[in-house]
Amino acid sequence: MIRLLRGRIAAAALGAMACFVVYVAFTLLLPDVRQNLEERATDLTLGLAMELVATPAPGSTPVVVIDIDAASTGAIGAWPWRRSLLADLVDKAAAAGAVAIAIDILFADPDQRSPAALARRLGQMVEDPSLAALADRLDDDDRRFAQALGGRPTVLGFALTPTAAKTVRGAPVLVRGRAGLDGMWRFAGADAPTEVLAAAATGSGCLALPGDSDGIVRRLPLFVGVGDEIRPGLALEAVRVGVGASLYKLDGGQGRFATGSITGALAADAMLRLPPLAATPPIKAIPARDVLAANGPVAALAGAIVFIGGSAPELGACGRQRARR
Repeated sequence: MIRLLRGRIAAAALGAMACFVVYVAFTLLLPDVRQNLEERATDLTLGLAMELVATPAPGSTPVVVIDIDAASTGAIGAWPWRRSLLADLVDKAAAAGAVAIAIDILFADPDQRSPAALARRLGQMVEDPSLAALADRLDDDDRRFAQALGGRPTVLGFALTPTAAKTVRGAPVLVRGRAGLDGMWRFAGADAPTEVLAAAATGSGCLALPGDSDGIVRRLPLFVGVGDEIRPGLALEAVRVGVGASLYKLDGGQGRFATGSITGALAADAMLRLPPLAATPPIKAIPARDVLAANGPVAALAGAIVFIGGSAPELGACGRQRARR
């Protein structure tokens, strides 16, 4: 009996020592390595949880991507495209009955490719006022694009910058308990769309996505700090525009946000933790070339929140997408 008891005590001691060694080893790991292990464990948990939500809830608004993919750039032309083509995509989505149209592309500079833009540049180079006057009679892609955006539920994106830059337009954000949002992603300024385009769009949202040290994007910003202002991420802004809400309400103390009838949890960093891409229900993507070639309304866009973006390598999309696992 004594030998058996001693054996059990020894086994328990060895087990405790092994647990202690594992704990010490884990705590001594480099911060990035430890964080990656924690994130992968969370990925596994979220992936298992997603198996219980295999399909969207009944009555939920569909999300559709108009994808400027490699096949589209191969068929229509290399990127960047003229903004008149993007205006055509907006027209197609609006004609189909999209509830919101968000464009995941930054338009920080004026158009440089339309006949009007080329005439203005040439007029400046040769100092010929007649060429600048000619530009007013030629096709102007910024004017065409602004017309497509105006009066429709459209959202443009802005990029975050470490120095103060342009003012970012946006819906009012009413904040209660701001101290609860101390971990929010904050930058001094932003690169916003040109004034003519920003004024035409209904909303504006942040394009940036933070990546972890292993290169995987696991978080989506619901809100970001731009100087002293709080602005939404592109995805949430598309939701706000889609439901027709006029503002956001944030409660940092309670950890909640609301826009119209949409409410949700709000972490201290104002980020939404994403499950692994392989575990999420597939989102319908339609090549941009197919949308442009369609003779009538594209049925899949009806009643949907539509994102116009690109997976073609020349759009820099490879670094923006979450890795499949």
